[in-house]
Amino acid sequence: SGTNASRTLLGEYVKLKLGFVAVKNRSQKELNEGVTVRQALRDEVAFFSSHPAYKDMSPSLFGCKNLSKKLMHILASRIHALLPTLREKVTDSLESVEAQLHQLGDAVSPEEVDQRRLVTKLLKQYSDSINNLLDGVLDDHSLSLLDPDQDFGPAVISSIFHNFSEAIAALEITKLLSDDEIRRQIRNTQGTALPNFLSFRTFKFLIRPPIEKMSRPSSDCLDRTHRYLQDLCFKLAKHIFGRFPLLLDRVRNQSDSLLASLRSDCKERLSALIEHQRYVYTSNPEYLRLTRQPTPQRTGTDGILQQEQVLDEVQELRRRLSAYYALVKSVISDEVTRTIGYNFQNGLQCRLFLELESSIGGPDAAR
Repeated sequence: SGTNASRTLLGEYVKLKLGFVAVKNRSQKELNEGVTVRQALRDEVAFFSSHPAYKDMSPSLFGCKNLSKKLMHILASRIHALLPTLREKVTDSLESVEAQLHQLGDAVSPEEVDQRRLVTKLLKQYSDSINNLLDGVLDDHSLSLLDPDQDFGPAVISSIFHNFSEAIAALEITKLLSDDEIRRQIRNTQGTALPNFLSFRTFKFLIRPPIEKMSRPSSDCLDRTHRYLQDLCFKLAKHIFGRFPLLLDRVRNQSDSLLASLRSDCKERLSALIEHQRYVYTSNPEYLRLTRQPTPQRTGTDGILQQEQVLDEVQELRRRLSAYYALVKSVISDEVTRTIGYNFQNGLQCRLFLELESSIGGPDAAR
């Protein structure tokens, strides 16, 4: 009755990005009279084509059929725009799931014998992977865990040992003992004895503190080796036993227990090794050659000669201490790394599978 929506359809009031489409629905009266959808569509076309305000406007602005076509076009455009991204997401998800399925492996058999066999197989894979890594060999499990651009296995252990050797080499007895300290110990141990006789007791007293300085680098070397082996076992266990959380926890606990036991035993050996160096003795030819060189004697008045003799005695004792300390450093540098390598690293390689097999077994571990 005099009103129409032509200006709204043209977007003069509100502009929509996709525009408007006008439709004529069935009224309640028509529904009551049983007007069908087909008949309503024909009535809709007749209404818009004969209406004074709409008959001269674009037919695409009217009717359910045009609305349906427009919606289908919008839907197709959205699908076309999003389909590549959806296809990529589906592909990535599929590859991820397939990788997880591959990692999980075949289904676990309900038979107890098969479960025991599976547990033994996984334990063997785990111990073999650790042994291979520490021998410098990469297998399928370690390849998926390690960065090919970083050192692994024996290279890391060798680096730890090298740093330890450098720390031992950096210890200098000339920095650890001053001339005043040497003189004081000479006086303390000489007492009322005849002067100008080098005291073996003075030598032993002075050499022990520098030897004890080697304990800290030795302990640090052992701790760094322990941390690396522990991290290695942790990563490989997670990779191999990830599908069995309970079994994973048991493997980790047993591996940590073995590492702790090996570390404790190795620490006692290192302590004994350092302690043994406090027993002063050597027949090393180089030490004997260095200490047989006589210290030059000086002549002069009695007062000057006595002072120079004291200086000569200090220097002579320092020369012997330096020669012996260099010998001890060489022994410690070799023996500490050899002890850690044999008793800790090699001990892990030899005992890991046996320890796991004896403590972890049975069907419950694979469930």
